[in-house]
Amino acid sequence: MLPERFIIGQNLDPEMKVYRYISLKQFMHFIENNKTYLTRISSWDDTWEAPTMKLPIQHEDGRLSKLAYSSGMDLFAQCWTSKKESDAMWRIYSASKDGIKIGTTVKKFELLEGPRRYAVDEIFYYENLMEGLKYCDEHSSIMRIFREGLIKREEFSHEQEIRLITINAPNTLEKVLKDEENYLELNLNAKDFIEEIIIDPRAEEYYVETIKKYCERVGIEVVPKKSDLYNDDIFGQTKLVGKWISVK
Repeated sequence: MLPERFIIGQNLDPEMKVYRYISLKQFMHFIENNKTYLTRISSWDDTWEAPTMKLPIQHEDGRLSKLAYSSGMDLFAQCWTSKKESDAMWRIYSASKDGIKIGTTVKKFELLEGPRRYAVDEIFYYENLMEGLKYCDEHSSIMRIFREGLIKREEFSHEQEIRLITINAPNTLEKVLKDEENYLELNLNAKDFIEEIIIDPRAEEYYVETIKKYCERVGIEVVPKKSDLYNDDIFGQTKLVGKWISVK
């Protein structure tokens, strides 16, 4: 029996909404080219990604030697989040206040073209590495080839990350990348994939209107909206009122 092409993590609902914070440049590239990128995990800033490739091997005589190869070296991924709104995420990924958050549902990743096998799953956050490695060992066999790319230190738990992941291997990709290639380009129809377009809550109104006009011109049916994270109409959003009580 052929392996399943697209795997959804056992704790994820196909109808679950997920979000990705991107720059204006990334947004326009996606819209104009209908292509998305996964990057080699070992090239990321967090040096604890896919950790076993950084751990030495102990021989029978007690010697330690560097691991020649680990599957973690060939993992490619893209970061999403289950967190609908986040002040921290806007400030990290939209430093110039012009960032955009796109939203979709987990099942829409099935539209991705190219890989013969890939997955979407939640990140397991661990307090110590042994806890993370134990989680990898206990991972279901269907996700085993991706397991080491699905753990992360507790210090990053605020991201509530959902990860799109594949591996650079002949039975997984149509064309295997070279060791020095850190970007995997895949076809993905942006118009069919995107369900929400949210603009930085700090963005100027002219910028919001510009993004709306751009999306309308290129045929994006989703109407962009500005995040209301900093909307000061607290009553309008909560309908709560104070009450005067006379003191006799």
